[in-house]
Amino acid sequence: YEQEVRSDVVADTTVVLTPANTLEALVVDDSGKGVPHANVLVAGSGLWPARRLETGEGGKARIGNLSAGAYDLKAELGAMVSRTELGVHLDRGETRAVKLVLGPGRMIPIIVTDGEGDHPVVVPNADVLLVEGGVSSFPIQGRTNNLGKVTLGPVAPGQLVAAARADGFVAK
Repeated sequence: YEQEVRSDVVADTTVVLTPANTLEALVVDDSGKGVPHANVLVAGSGLWPARRLETGEGGKARIGNLSAGAYDLKAELGAMVSRTELGVHLDRGETRAVKLVLGPGRMIPIIVTDGEGDHPVVVPNADVLLVEGGVSSFPIQGRTNNLGKVTLGPVAPGQLVAAARADGFVAK
């Protein structure tokens, strides 16, 4: 059931509970076969930070005890990743099925430097963030090595935004 809170109660009162919402994720490969042991990420208006679950046999994962609202879902398994399903809406007491199709993910190599030109200096130990479409419930984080490099992913096809920060530097 969804939580119900009443304040300023001074006499007998009735509290009516509404059944909690559920998302039923089905993770499949490109042939439509269920994929066990895939990670399903879910975040939204009633769930933050993101929760990670593993699919069982048949590729199913059940995410229960959610409040009404909008949720984002994504699945991963090794180098395979699904597109992020954005804004899956749940009404009060609803159970909704969502299919996530795994496909080949991209690994994104990133080099962080102190500027442009012929001989920029690489920046080791920079924190790097990779985000789908500029805003995402599931950002990917990493840190550059001694050569200023980090590879992040897997990510599904589509536009990405990368941001980096390091001690002693300001954003440009």
